[in-house]
Amino acid sequence: MEKLSSKIIKELKKISLDHLLPHERVNQKKVNKLVKDIEENGLKYPIIVMKYRKNFIIVDGHHRVEAFKILGKKKIDAIVINYFSKKLKVFNPMYHEIKKNTVIKAIKNPLPPKSTRHMIMLKNRLVHVSYLSKIITKLKIFK
Repeated sequence: MEKLSSKIIKELKKISLDHLLPHERVNQKKVNKLVKDIEENGLKYPIIVMKYRKNFIIVDGHHRVEAFKILGKKKIDAIVINYFSKKLKVFNPMYHEIKKNTVIKAIKNPLPPKSTRHMIMLKNRLVHVSYLSKIITKLKIFK
């Protein structure tokens, strides 16, 4: 975890929904299912974001953010990552690498749902960035 923290994770914090910028659109049916799940069980995993000027771009968790908005929540647990770490790679659904700036530019015209895959190089293999959320959840840092 220490190696990952120094290379990828910058900080853990609650972020105002007003400061979150999506780079992908969402599937409304999935959001509606998440609303029910979050109402019953709470947020299972923090979202993952990158700092962008005075805001944050959502890297993983677009559907959770939209569900929180529907529920009238104001803040959400988030992991802020070093987006330009060499350990982080971005792929399209066919696993062709794409430029990280493509994601940043997409805040002006969001991409279709699930059109990017953010992966971390960990012990010489790629794992989905959501792995960070699972680690943080197991450590019970957010309550």
